[in-house]
Amino acid sequence: DDERATLLKNHPSATKAFRSFASNLASGWFPKTTALYARSSERAKRLEWCTRQPLAALLRRQFKVRTKHGWAFEGFGLYVSHLISGQRRTFYVRRTQYGDGSDRDGDLWARLTADGADWRAHARTLLASDRAPNLRLLLGKEVNGMNTEDMLMSYVLAAFVLEGHPTRVAPLLEAIGAGKPVDEVLRDALGMDVEGLGLRLRRWLAETKP
Repeated sequence: DDERATLLKNHPSATKAFRSFASNLASGWFPKTTALYARSSERAKRLEWCTRQPLAALLRRQFKVRTKHGWAFEGFGLYVSHLISGQRRTFYVRRTQYGDGSDRDGDLWARLTADGADWRAHARTLLASDRAPNLRLLLGKEVNGMNTEDMLMSYVLAAFVLEGHPTRVAPLLEAIGAGKPVDEVLRDALGMDVEGLGLRLRRWLAETKP
């Protein structure tokens, strides 16, 4: 904390207002710079934060994909960050204080953040349960309206597109950022509708099972 305070105090772009704003943040950007700060006693956390923040900036600046495009912003950010840092502990989705009616038989959030968590296995279990998110609703949610199940589904959706349709990733993100309707986005970028995407996702998860 002392080092963080010294950095915020002495960085030339850190105004008084910014220092107050940033004092409670674990990571962020200095105003009007490409300089990123991250504070944690754990090196792995600093690495992950310094991976996820630039990925979020890439999605915003290159594709205009923002937090209002919840599944894409969270899903692609989590997937690529995990490839680089090996961790999936940095979320824009927030766990609700009083619960959201999800995961009634256990703590999905805790299972997803446990060491060595198999997110695809958890996704298979989720899709076989009555808690499986409505895919059409999920594709229209903003990050602040998503729950833990939505976050997991966003991750596996991003994995499905990146691994199964890598040449279609950029057109998909561009269409999402342009604000096109979800049916048009899926038809033009992936050649399927929402129902078809759900079926293909389930089949892909089954085929990629270890």
